[in-house]
Amino acid sequence: MYDHTARREAIAPGAAGNLLQLHPDDPNLWSAWNIDTYYRDRGGDVVVRLYEACGGAVSARLTAGFPLAAVHDCDLLERPEREVASIDGEGAFDLGFRPFQIRTLRLRPAGSGAK
Repeated sequence: MYDHTARREAIAPGAAGNLLQLHPDDPNLWSAWNIDTYYRDRGGDVVVRLYEACGGAVSARLTAGFPLAAVHDCDLLERPEREVASIDGEGAFDLGFRPFQIRTLRLRPAGSGAK
């Protein structure tokens, strides 16, 4: 990432700019959570909505806090459209964003039994 005002790299080579962590949500184990039944009836998938807010084309590397079987781009109604690039051995995957792009992803945990 390049800072045009300061005319320098904003993030050191090989370093991460932000860290987004995803963890399973199990409302039955924590009384502070109140999750609508709709979200529990998805076969264990996790839906994440991400957006680019600064008006630039960027790439991101995301790592879930749980093993992944698959990641799909979805429409805004969370229906899978296409599988995202491959997931590495650490459960991480790369995404690209156009300026102001909104992306909805459906993350399928490994061992969830869903297809």
